[in-house]
Amino acid sequence: MLYATDVQSYLIKLERLFELFDFFGFKLSVTKSSLYEPQVKWCDKIISGKGVSHDPERIKALARLSYPSNAGELQQFLCAANWMRESVIDFARVAKPLQEKLDESLATATRRTKRVASGIGLELGSSGRSAFDELKTKLQNAATLAFPDPDAVMCLITDASDAGYGLIVTQVREWQPKKSVAEQQHELLVCVSGTFTGSKRNWSVIEKEVYPIICACDQLSHLLLRPQGFRLFCDHRNLIYVFAPGKEVKKHIRGKLLRWAVKLMEYRYHIEHIEGASNVWADMISRWAGNHKDSVALRAMVLRKRGRREEERTQCSASKRLRGDEDRTPRTRRKRRRGEADRTPLTRREHNAPSDEPATATRVTIRPFDDPSFTWPTLEEIISAQERYVHTVASEFLVKGQSGKDWYHNKRLWIPSQCNDLRQRLMVIAHGGAQGHRGRAAMMEQLQRQFHVDHLRSKVDKFLSSCLLCMHVKGGKIVQRPWSETFRCHERNGALHWDFLTVGESFGDDKYLLVLKDHATHYCELVPCATPTSAVAVAAILDWHGRFGIPPIGISDQGTHLKNEVLSEVCKRLKSEQRFTVAYSPWINGSIERVNRDIIQVLRVMCLEYKKDIHDWTMFVPLLRASINHTPLPSLGNKAPVALFCALPLPSPLDFCVDLEQKEILELPEQPELIAQMLSSLRDSVYAMHRAADAERDRQTQRNKKGQRGARKANFSVGDYVLRSRVDQKHQDKL
Repeated sequence: MLYATDVQSYLIKLERLFELFDFFGFKLSVTKSSLYEPQVKWCDKIISGKGVSHDPERIKALARLSYPSNAGELQQFLCAANWMRESVIDFARVAKPLQEKLDESLATATRRTKRVASGIGLELGSSGRSAFDELKTKLQNAATLAFPDPDAVMCLITDASDAGYGLIVTQVREWQPKKSVAEQQHELLVCVSGTFTGSKRNWSVIEKEVYPIICACDQLSHLLLRPQGFRLFCDHRNLIYVFAPGKEVKKHIRGKLLRWAVKLMEYRYHIEHIEGASNVWADMISRWAGNHKDSVALRAMVLRKRGRREEERTQCSASKRLRGDEDRTPRTRRKRRRGEADRTPLTRREHNAPSDEPATATRVTIRPFDDPSFTWPTLEEIISAQERYVHTVASEFLVKGQSGKDWYHNKRLWIPSQCNDLRQRLMVIAHGGAQGHRGRAAMMEQLQRQFHVDHLRSKVDKFLSSCLLCMHVKGGKIVQRPWSETFRCHERNGALHWDFLTVGESFGDDKYLLVLKDHATHYCELVPCATPTSAVAVAAILDWHGRFGIPPIGISDQGTHLKNEVLSEVCKRLKSEQRFTVAYSPWINGSIERVNRDIIQVLRVMCLEYKKDIHDWTMFVPLLRASINHTPLPSLGNKAPVALFCALPLPSPLDFCVDLEQKEILELPEQPELIAQMLSSLRDSVYAMHRAADAERDRQTQRNKKGQRGARKANFSVGDYVLRSRVDQKHQDKL
């Protein structure tokens, strides 16, 4: 095949071709040869100066095919379509149901030849017919492939999902640096797609994202192996670090990634990250919405030993079911539930009332907010639920609201116990998302402020025990050891703790988090930084001083970034005393270490909740600060730090479904003496909250002391030689 852009070049090349034929003694058939053709047909492909496309007549013939009636017809159709897969976008996903149907039909056949397959009948179901029609539509819309230009910029765009992968190789003849990759004039060269089968389905996310790159280097080296290299675009920023995997990656996966990285050493490439929304070409190939679910359903299974009688009873019941006695209702012994005798008429009648909601199987999802079936509850929905079950409750226990439609109990909106789905959604909102999965006390306080739910604590415990994200980010129960009394302060802004928390690498320069915490109210400020230096600490302390005033006491560890002349001089000029804790004893400065544990936990769960990489932790710092400062704490008398420190009302994620008419609106008077009187009452209320928080903290201390009466103290004293361990190196990021 001889090609030229103009006639003069064509004649020169044609003369050279005839000289070679004459030299080697080759002869051409006149009937099988043609000259001066604008386009030629070769192997059912139309080759012209614009590119390579498929024969329209062949495509029309495939489009007119009816549904196959045997495995031979389906096999012939798939083979014909596979010849065009380099020009068909999303081929692997569309053809997968048909290929699975063909493999299922030929599973018992001795051979996979056309003759054997033609004798095996099959009938496509609704999904198979839909895939057959969609594949024919894809064949009709097959793209024209351009010829590679050695001077053009070569682009490799890859993407992967849980089910498959896809890649596209394009070229840009005139690359414009000021425009993004999506705005460039791309010419399609080839597109490749595939599905993960067998052991590949169990690969990790990083393996599935790297695999299409290695697949392109193995199959498309004739396009990518070029002096000026190529540009690699992907929507997974972990690939930027794939060639230097950290220790958080498993050993066998790290070895595979390094072996794959060796294959790329012979190529020249420039890797760039593009957002998933801009990755339009690869998303069309492998981001198959609706074909697989991102949520995971788990079923708890308890293994225990069974006695001989129990095994015989199980075998007997199984034999009865085999004889057709499935509909027999077993007799069960009624057990008295815990707390049933203490129920009020409100709770007892409400509990015995039947539920109108359909019984569904328990399905636990990792991210309930991403579930398409999740709907936010509204006040109208709550009122509708109350109307269905208000007859099950004694009238003296409920009071109508100002609107005359909603029912309240102790000035809180009543949630019927039979509305399991409604209660579950309220718990999801009070626990997940921006709330940061903070725990039972915080969740109960959010719900109790606005709703009345019967036996709320037991329901919250059951909900928390099934939260998959909490299981992942929270460790086991911590056994406290008896320590001596630590520093105490009961005055707002009376003592400030600060400490640098090593969070881990991010996509930016930030690696550390400077944590500042008020001792009495637990109010926190978070400052991301790249390095833990005294300059960062001084700037944060001066910022705290500019907004809240300087605390008389500052407490920190003895790190060089906190114990130095610069910070000491700043504290001296601000008239603030600087205290230090003992080195390698973080439990002594337990106030700041406690919030550090919450920070790590909330950051981990937010990265999982919003499906972000752990290196994106900096984007969650504002949400993290709000979660810590707006969460009521039992040690503060169920008050939030922002209420005690700033005297601000505590916002709730459940305010959207509360009747606004129930809230009282206060108007400020115009007289100065009345304004001063209201400010004085505001201060008194703040002091009252502080006194309640201090009293609750003292009661907690007394409870801890009572719980430590039977604890075994260390059997050594000052001056004894002891053996202790110290871990200075962290083998992986805390997230």
